[in-house]
Amino acid sequence: MSGSWYLGAQYISTNYTIGAEDFLKLGLELIGLTGFHSKGIGLVAEYDTRDNVRNAKKGNYFEFHNIAYRESLGGDVSFDVYSLSYSQNISHGSGHVFAWQTKGRWTDDAPIGGYSSIELRGYVRGNYLAPHYTHVQAEERLALNSKWGLSFFAGAGCLYESFSDCDESSNMYLAAGVGVIYTLKEKAGLVMRAEIAKGEADEYVGYLKVGNPF
Repeated sequence: MSGSWYLGAQYISTNYTIGAEDFLKLGLELIGLTGFHSKGIGLVAEYDTRDNVRNAKKGNYFEFHNIAYRESLGGDVSFDVYSLSYSQNISHGSGHVFAWQTKGRWTDDAPIGGYSSIELRGYVRGNYLAPHYTHVQAEERLALNSKWGLSFFAGAGCLYESFSDCDESSNMYLAAGVGVIYTLKEKAGLVMRAEIAKGEADEYVGYLKVGNPF
């Protein structure tokens, strides 16, 4: 499409399994947390003005997509998933970047195995589930020199069946963390990040990965 807009289609085939035996397997079946084979199709729309898709210093990124999982396509279950995200990168000072993101995932008639999960750093995906999920997170990326930098980030997310559930603190999840950033190839936008993030209670998660989270 014209300008910075992009439109595409997607086809997804997954075989989601849960490795459990005996009483644990029975317990998961009782609450409906079982695996399934699913196939779905959907559309993807993007708007991208970032100066570098791997390590943006400025610009915005918007993405919306849906997946219609259907038994008629050969899957075990039929349900719908919708996802939307928007992020902005703001350059300031001598190479510093302030970035923030808002993101949501919503399901319709999904089995528990297809529910949404927390996507904030500091949590293990799949430990907490609900039909819908929304978060806001922000990060300050401080450039120490041409190679090294620091990251400070925080976010808040909500898992819910109805958006009014987010008024209850039990459905809200907070996270914060710090990290070190090393630029592998500046022109290519390749960066290596080592971070530690804290979620609720005593949950800490360490990360070592290539690329920025958003």
